[in-house]
Amino acid sequence: MIRTTHLLSAFGLLALGCGVASHEAHDPHADIGDLASCMDTVPAEATHCRLDLGTGVDSHWSDSDGVDPGTAGCHYEYADATCGEPKDGRTFGELCLDDDRLVESNPGPGTCHTHAGDHGRPDVVSCSDWCRSQGSAAGRCESGIEASGDHGACQSARCACDA
Repeated sequence: MIRTTHLLSAFGLLALGCGVASHEAHDPHADIGDLASCMDTVPAEATHCRLDLGTGVDSHWSDSDGVDPGTAGCHYEYADATCGEPKDGRTFGELCLDDDRLVESNPGPGTCHTHAGDHGRPDVVSCSDWCRSQGSAAGRCESGIEASGDHGACQSARCACDA
């Protein structure tokens, strides 16, 4: 069986969609239907994405690191809305849209949440802006990182800050 992690790498994250939004809340039920495809041109001001994982049915997830752009994390699927039993085969990591922007899964670490219709709404973070907010002169998106959490490893990405 091919793990979603490998599918995401091989097919450029299946169908990601991005649009302009704000960071005020990580509402998994927020309207994501109007967001444009990230596989096309992603607006520079985009702060959220639509991640279409393809099944069309509700799915249940938990994130290993929460919203922490400096840490490469994994997003794990579970069998039901209690997130008690991991579901085999569907795990994905964060990714770089380009040299600066990171797609950062959310909400908080270990927070069980539903992807309605199998659509997630991760954040889009400018690594250069985030690194400056952390006291660094600059930053970039770094991919190809082996990340892990409670339920295994995944290929992921993070913001890497310059000294």
